[in-house]
Amino acid sequence: APPVGRRGFAGAAASKVVKTLQAEIKHEEEQYEQAKEIKAFLKKSDFKLVEKDGDVNMMLEKSLGGDRLVRIEWQLTSPF
Repeated sequence: APPVGRRGFAGAAASKVVKTLQAEIKHEEEQYEQAKEIKAFLKKSDFKLVEKDGDVNMMLEKSLGGDRLVRIEWQLTSPF
């Protein structure tokens, strides 16, 4: 079994990491703003951006009238 002091340090370090990550998530949620280029494109076009929180799948959709629909789908990938 690991020494008690060592387990306490790991617990304190893990707690600090959790607090830091929670603060970063909160900041991103409060400060997120869509890029101005994307905003401008969506404003000028008939496409709508379809995305779900936490999902890597995204798409642009545009109706061509009737039952015709243009859909451009892609998937975000991690840079790591």
